[in-house]
Formats: sequence, C-alpha cells, structure tokens
Amino acid sequence: QVAQAIASMLSRIGIQTRVEAMPSATFFTRANKLDFSFMLAGWGADTGEAGSSLKSLLATYDPAKGWGASNRGRYSNAALDAKLSAALTTIDDRAREKLLQDATEIGIKDYGVIPLYFQINVWAARKGYNVVPRQDERTHAFAISK
Repeated sequence: QVAQAIASMLSRIGIQTRVEAMPSATFFTRANKLDFSFMLAGWGADTGEAGSSLKSLLATYDPAKGWGASNRGRYSNAALDAKLSAALTTIDDRAREKLLQDATEIGIKDYGVIPLYFQINVWAARKGYNVVPRQDERTHAFAISK
C-alpha cells in the first residue's frame, strides 16, 4: 500500500512508475544486481547510531573496504566518505556523534537517499506487563516484564 501510494504521487508529477511487490529473496537478489531505479526498503540500526547505516547505504561502493554494500544507487560523495571514515575510527563519543551527524547531513542534502516514509511501530501489552520496544522492530520475550 505504501509503494502504491508513493507510485501514485510520482505518477502525478510525470514520473512513470510500476509497482512490483515480491518476496524478499527475489527483491534482494534483484536489488543486488542493481535492477531497480527506485525502491522502497527499510533499514534499522542495531547500534543506535548512524555509522553502520551510512557505511552500507551511502558510502561509496568499495567491496575491498566493505563499504556501500547496500548502496544500490551507487551514490558517491568524497566529503561524506571522509566524515564517515573519521567517525568510524574515533572513540570519543561526542566527536564521533558530530562526525556522523555531518556525514548524514551531507547525504540527505545531496539526495543520496530520499526518505519518503517513516515506519511507526506500536506495541501493546496486557495490563501489568511492560514491553521495552526495540529500534529493530523485534519483540523478544526477555523484553517483557511484570
């Protein structure tokens, strides 16, 4: 439904679209072959910071370094790469956070990705139980307490 809504909006401004929904195994195989010019996909950061996301999604594609593995648009920006490289080798939390913020700002302002949709998750629990939501959208039994 989200892809159809976005496709409809793009069509209204003259961008030809065709929605192809498929199982994840098919999608990721084709996406890794760069078969799509536009795709709707989600991403989560288990670390709670932008480093792993930037390294996979926006860093210049470089298999030798392990960078850009999910950069399927082959976006490349040397300034972003420099900030990210510095962040990934910085152990000072505040300095690393600032470098990651700068790298993220570069990628967003340069349209390395176009965030169109933000998933909102809802957790509910029976009275007397507490659920600790996770950034990765998973719900584990050990995260539920009385």
